[in-house]
Amino acid sequence: MLSPPVEAWALWVGLTLVSVAMVGVAAEPPRAAPADAAALARTVDGVAASDHAAVAEHPLRAAEIRVRRGRLALRRGDRTARATLRYGPVVPAFDGPLARVRRGTPPDRVFDSAAAFRAAVSAARERSAWRPAPERLTARAVSWGGVDVTLVG
Repeated sequence: MLSPPVEAWALWVGLTLVSVAMVGVAAEPPRAAPADAAALARTVDGVAASDHAAVAEHPLRAAEIRVRRGRLALRRGDRTARATLRYGPVVPAFDGPLARVRRGTPPDRVFDSAAAFRAAVSAARERSAWRPAPERLTARAVSWGGVDVTLVG
C-alpha cells in the first residue's frame, strides 16, 4: 500500500541529471583573471608625471601588451583590460635602440644626435601592435635634446 508511485523512477532520473549538470557548472575551471591595467597605468603615470629622471617596474600577469600614445591594454586569454594614461608622452620601447635607453643607457651613447633620438621616438609612437608581454614592465622618463618622453617596455 505504501509503495512508490510508478512515475518515481522518472523523477529520480531527472534529479540525477540536474545534479550532474550542477556539479559540472560548479567544477568548471575559472578563466584567466584579467590583468590589472589600471595599476600598470598608475605606475607609468607616476614615472611620466615626475619632474626628475624616474624609473619604475611593474610585474605583469598578461600574455600580450599594447602601448599607445595615451592608452595601454593587457590581454590574457580571451580577456582584455584597458587603461587610460593621464601623463605622457608615453612611447613603447620593447626592442631596438629605445629599449637600450629604457634599460638605462644614456641616449647620447645610443643615438648620434638629439635629432636621431627624436626621430626614433616619433617612429615608435606610430607602432601600436600587440606584443608579447614581459614578466616585468619598465617605465623610464628620459629627457635629452628637448625631447621629454617616458619609455615603456
